[in-house]
Amino acid sequence: MFKPQLVLDINKELAKKTTKVHSKTFIVSEKLDGWYVYITYDPITGFNVPCSRAGRVIPSLTFLQQVLNSLHIPVKESFVLIGEAIIPNTPFHILNGTLNKSKGNCDCTDVHIVLHDMLRSSNLCANSRYINLTNFYEAFLRNSMYFGLLPVLATMRFNLNELYKVFDKIVNSGGEGIVCKNVDSSYEFGKRNGNLLKLKAEVEKDLLCIAVEYSIGEMGNSGLSLILTDNNDVRCKVVINSLQLITSINIDSNFVVGKVVNVKAMEELSNGVLRQPTFNHIRDDVTRFEYCV
Repeated sequence: MFKPQLVLDINKELAKKTTKVHSKTFIVSEKLDGWYVYITYDPITGFNVPCSRAGRVIPSLTFLQQVLNSLHIPVKESFVLIGEAIIPNTPFHILNGTLNKSKGNCDCTDVHIVLHDMLRSSNLCANSRYINLTNFYEAFLRNSMYFGLLPVLATMRFNLNELYKVFDKIVNSGGEGIVCKNVDSSYEFGKRNGNLLKLKAEVEKDLLCIAVEYSIGEMGNSGLSLILTDNNDVRCKVVINSLQLITSINIDSNFVVGKVVNVKAMEELSNGVLRQPTFNHIRDDVTRFEYCV
């Protein structure tokens, strides 16, 4: 049975001083906050239904089997497509519930599978696999509304400071983090090692929104941030990138002020300050009173 390759946290591995990464070159891409999905292909029977990380068929994505097989892809060897299932502008807790549906017509037709790897029978290195995936995507899936290709942000020799810069850029634009693949490494089923590393926002916290702050950027673009606080009056600011949410706040700032907001951060320091906090979603299920208790 197919097993996902396991990913390690960069900072935790460096703290152990056992991961030999400094001599390696990595492909760096964004870590998406989605559902890990893999789709197997057999040249005789065609594509199978998408499966989850645990190997279970995902009922809400069964329609994609027909979508893919209708393309009549002329490939004569087996392979596996690996990606993240997302619904644009949908936080993970809602995505999770949507993709978990299994009764009635549960087709999730607004899903988007962002592909990041392709495994063939030969054990190719990460760089070659990405080239194969790119060629496959361009040839067969570019015009599909259900599939996308995860772009490479950088290819670099391991440099933690440079990786932090890429990470900061991603989280400041509302992303979760980055993933680094050793360009020369093969896909190792179910193993953890220094060939596949992540740097992500590990902390999730509920904070109270106490104000909205407007600003003008260097290019003259307007910006909007939320001022948040915890029960100890430790404050932070998160940038809002969702056009829909910005529009709602511009119409009425009370749309968010006084509400509980869920944020993600790389870490929480001993004084309660969050490192690289980013907006996740508004907790409409939690009132200000419940938050303060």
